[in-house]
Amino acid sequence: QKHADRLNQIAEEEGEAFLQRYGGKISSEWMIPKVMQIAEEAPHIYEAADRIIEAADWIVYQLCGSLKRSNCTAGYKAMWSEKAGYPSDNFFEKLNPSMKTITKDKLSGSIHSVGEKAGSLTEKMAK
Repeated sequence: QKHADRLNQIAEEEGEAFLQRYGGKISSEWMIPKVMQIAEEAPHIYEAADRIIEAADWIVYQLCGSLKRSNCTAGYKAMWSEKAGYPSDNFFEKLNPSMKTITKDKLSGSIHSVGEKAGSLTEKMAK
């Protein structure tokens, strides 16, 4: 919970508008507090990770072979909105300096609406 508490404190201090979309608090089980924990407690794993993907998006990625993030998981778990995108690099840097460019480096991939076709099964998954 300490990572979510720190995120909430920084967001409040910085007057981040996104916080209000979530009732004023980000929860510890959401993606960004978990990423903060990895960056802090296992920086070698954070640095080695090519991407950080929510489980629901990872399953689709495995099935179809292309990363298409869900606007539902991005919006609810990763603080993204269709109108504003992700919070700024400056905000992420305040969470942890290594997270400054997380949206470009670790959260890359197009974001699609729930129900939109993600692709077709790969040959491997079709078998």
